[in-house]
Amino acid sequence: MENIRIAKDVTWKEVNDHVDAISKKANEIVKMSNKREALAELRALRDFVRKDSHDLQLVRNHDIVSKTPALWAYSFYSSHLHFIEFNQKNISWNADEFDQAKIGYEMAKPEGAD
Repeated sequence: MENIRIAKDVTWKEVNDHVDAISKKANEIVKMSNKREALAELRALRDFVRKDSHDLQLVRNHDIVSKTPALWAYSFYSSHLHFIEFNQKNISWNADEFDQAKIGYEMAKPEGAD
């Protein structure tokens, strides 16, 4: 999975597919039998999304993000992630946060933007 493409011509489909891929990965992680590996994968997914968020917030990207509705909506994604302690016991809780963030992203999308 690659980080979000920040460009004026990013489509809703691209961003929707990106958000769906993140949620799919989080759901796969929860089903992993090796909890140590699952925790490492979950941390990597968290860091992946943090990188997207950081890139979206860079001053040099401000005009593109603010004028590209799909990126603007996606910029709300990471603000809906509220993790608790990263340990094996909390894998399910923390993985569910990616679906919660997806709901926030969906709420930021205008109706019919697919």
